[in-house]
Amino acid sequence: QTRVRNWFQYNWEDRNTLEDDDTTLSFLPTTLQTELAISIHYDTLSKVQLFQDCEKTFLHSLVLKLKPALFLPGDYICKKGEIGREMYIVNHGKLDVFIDDKRIAGLEDGAVFGEISL
Repeated sequence: QTRVRNWFQYNWEDRNTLEDDDTTLSFLPTTLQTELAISIHYDTLSKVQLFQDCEKTFLHSLVLKLKPALFLPGDYICKKGEIGREMYIVNHGKLDVFIDDKRIAGLEDGAVFGEISL
């Protein structure tokens, strides 16, 4: 946290701007982006059986690709027939899987879906 804070302070003093979060974070050195991403996403990855035996270097690369998404009750994450381009990890909460209005599964923390589309 101190290193990230120091980087933002330096960035502010040098450029007098922080821009938006995505742009600002993209200017962080890769090693600092990785450290920050690991700090934020490690707990999520540790819940996923799929990644339990993966090498640390792979997980470091993977955390840089994760993008948080928030879905509210009643939201559709994907629909039958849509071409999937994402894999989702349930970090917190529960969701139901339906086919033709019939509930076929429930997913909870650590569940993964959409991985086949990758």
